[in-house]
Amino acid sequence: MTTPSFPECVYLGGFHSPQLGGIAACLPAAQGGFCLHFAPEHEQQALRLAENAALALLADSPAALLHLHIIDFSNRPRFPYLNQLVKQQLCRTLLNGQAALQAFNELEQILQHRYHTLFQNGENFWQYNARSRRAEACHVLIVNTACFPEYNSPSPQRLQDFLRNAGDAGVYIIALHNQATPAEPQNPSRESLLAALPAIRLNAQGIHTDDVLPAATLYRAGFAFTPLDVNQDQILNTLRQNLAPQSADEQDFLRIKIGSFADGSDAYFSLGNACGSHHALLLGGTGSGKSSLLKNLIIRIGEQHHAQQFRLYLMDYKNGVEFNAFRNHPNVEKIFFSREDNVRAGMDFLKQVQAQIEQRNTLFRDAAVQNLNDYNAKYPDTPLPRILLIIDEFHILLRGDFRHQQYANTLLEDIAKLGRSAGVHLLFSTQSLRNVNLDAATRDQIGLRISYRVADEGALGYELFRNAKDIVSLPPYHACFQSGGRSDSVQIDPPQDAEAAIRRIRAARPAHLQVQAEIIDALEAADVPPVADAERPAEAAAPKANPIKQNFDEFDKIWQQPPAPAETAKPDDDDEILNPKWINEE
Repeated sequence: MTTPSFPECVYLGGFHSPQLGGIAACLPAAQGGFCLHFAPEHEQQALRLAENAALALLADSPAALLHLHIIDFSNRPRFPYLNQLVKQQLCRTLLNGQAALQAFNELEQILQHRYHTLFQNGENFWQYNARSRRAEACHVLIVNTACFPEYNSPSPQRLQDFLRNAGDAGVYIIALHNQATPAEPQNPSRESLLAALPAIRLNAQGIHTDDVLPAATLYRAGFAFTPLDVNQDQILNTLRQNLAPQSADEQDFLRIKIGSFADGSDAYFSLGNACGSHHALLLGGTGSGKSSLLKNLIIRIGEQHHAQQFRLYLMDYKNGVEFNAFRNHPNVEKIFFSREDNVRAGMDFLKQVQAQIEQRNTLFRDAAVQNLNDYNAKYPDTPLPRILLIIDEFHILLRGDFRHQQYANTLLEDIAKLGRSAGVHLLFSTQSLRNVNLDAATRDQIGLRISYRVADEGALGYELFRNAKDIVSLPPYHACFQSGGRSDSVQIDPPQDAEAAIRRIRAARPAHLQVQAEIIDALEAADVPPVADAERPAEAAAPKANPIKQNFDEFDKIWQQPPAPAETAKPDDDDEILNPKWINEE
């Protein structure tokens, strides 16, 4: 296995002498960063030098394993080339104090995780990546000191500890300080930042520092400084080719990390044309961890996509136990709560989804396009978001006699087949597939299949999963992952704190890129579930009407028997596990 190679130096340019040749102006990456001081008239040169240094780091790093975080509250982007990498998720700009502090907190957590969990025997970022099967990403934080830190947040002590340990953990800071910025005695955190980072001063002659480079000595010896110059367009084009080589119709529209394969590579919950999956199935017995994966997936969709790109519809048949925590999730548009005995309300909700697909297809016909990608490309100012409908304990929808199952299967098949081009996708979740009569036409649409440990092979049903014996014996926090031709074991990521994550996402996102969930509460009105023929009393076995002539929309009027006793909802008990012992495999 090839070990990813990260740059160990940060280049700023070079010193040149006609008699003595050239000397590179480079700083050790393990040093953790520097602060570039400049006068107002040299601001553009300082911005260009910082941007070129960051681009050079990107060019020399493994693809997608260096991430840039820019703290700058300017109305216009001051790093035009780096700003073009936002779509590739290689760069993000924090535009307000709350978002900046949250970014700092996240980087601080990365440091703590690496030192406390990953690094062994005093090793650093480069030593760890040299021996690990899965490389950790390098992070570069570019800070405008006029914007951050603000008024003792974070505290000087936290900031000093962070800066002292950042370099060896693979985090590098480039601070930009305008010397005309007024001093703020009431903001000791900023003074702490300026004091902790090696100072490099930029003027018309070049850079001046004796902290990290013998610049004064070199100038006295006749050297001149030339700032780093890179081919920005070429670097950007190379990055785009490596990271997004596919057209919109060939890409996966959803790609969410859920864990790691045995070889150390990341495992992704992916839907789209690249992976060939447009709908998914998640299976797992009580206590297996299925609910934790569902919640991580919902959180991370919100972290990677705003509400104008992706909406979530959640169906909860556990009396509101499963999805109630996501009422304020900025991507959740609808939440359906119901008891297990209220089947009709679930059918009505599915009909709403089916009608929405029909409305979209009508729009596509009128616009002379074939699918969501084409429509959004034609009308970029009014794009339609994709929708993921997550049905937890979906087997409840398929309870009842043959006629009811046929009706439910018709709805699910229509959503699965027609939803693909309309941008509506399904995630089925349940504890067991035993005696769940999901039609083959719908099963064939499910390309991504994930199963935790189940009680026995019978719970897997339909031969949807290969290696059934391996699934029955999976260790805790592991799942069988099947997509395309791949079937492998995945160690699932530990659960995230949903409340804190939702709060963080909402705080950093403009209001127009959020939605507030519509709550569809069907917990009060119990339904009359269909009674299977085998369960009918003999005197009630004769039909009251010819069912062939009945419209499926009126199926609930055919049977008038009292409701069967409702079963008590059994939420996965993995929701109650606090601080599980997650196993870190390297």
